[in-house]
Amino acid sequence: MTVDPGSSDQAQSPGWLAALFHENTKITSANLQYHWSHIEDFAAMPKAVRPTVRALADSIPVSLPKAPRAFGSLDRAIASRRTCRSFSGKPCFLTQLARVLRNACGTRCLGPDRSRLPASGSGESHFARGAPEIQRTVPSAGGLYPLEMYCAAFRVRGLDPGLYHYDSLSHALLPLSDPMDQGEFAEATLHEGLIHRCCCVLIIAAAPSQVLGKYEDRGYRYILLEAGHVAQNVLLTAADEKLASVPLGGFLDDELMGMLCTDGIWSPVYLIALGQPER
Repeated sequence: MTVDPGSSDQAQSPGWLAALFHENTKITSANLQYHWSHIEDFAAMPKAVRPTVRALADSIPVSLPKAPRAFGSLDRAIASRRTCRSFSGKPCFLTQLARVLRNACGTRCLGPDRSRLPASGSGESHFARGAPEIQRTVPSAGGLYPLEMYCAAFRVRGLDPGLYHYDSLSHALLPLSDPMDQGEFAEATLHEGLIHRCCCVLIIAAAPSQVLGKYEDRGYRYILLEAGHVAQNVLLTAADEKLASVPLGGFLDDELMGMLCTDGIWSPVYLIALGQPER
């Protein structure tokens, strides 16, 4: 989407400033070299001093109870979560992927009349007139759920390689591209070596129109916060499944968006690669 900050029509539409920010923070083939150069320059700079938190003068710290020795499964998943960039190239199982997807953004509650729900990924509001309420496994501003999950599968036993959309209502993967050019996809992620050895890549994509329509520009913050909720569920479930994971925030936006076959409605905001860890 091209945004003209001088256009009076765009300036009056809800969320135009958020759209301008999104457009101007994309990584493209034209600005990729500058992007890498800036990261390298920053890495060479002296580390900045971390800001301190100011406490009340003469205050006494409140010691907190230590965690019990017998951790629950959630505690173990949090404690074991690591960012891993070394995958073995071995496959994972469809059952593992299914659990990750359900915990990430699966439907938690359905109203009594499921037939009246809009199709997942259709862009229609889940709260259309007469439609029953649904909830997912993550909080969402206004219950609008502007995110959808896509999966680029490469090495998943029980699943053909290809690009899929996760339909959270039916807990099913809908094929979008078969076969998919893994090399082209890897180039668009800017992490080719990593992608060629992982099992799959989850793509969190957003359709911001409803959230921006309700909350205007501040809605963009809510979209990114929700993406963080989804991603953390992915990472913790992956850790519990003994899968390695790495979240990726840098990629060629327009190239990936084109692969999703959504006519530009859904924009990728976050990627997470999953795979078997290299021992």
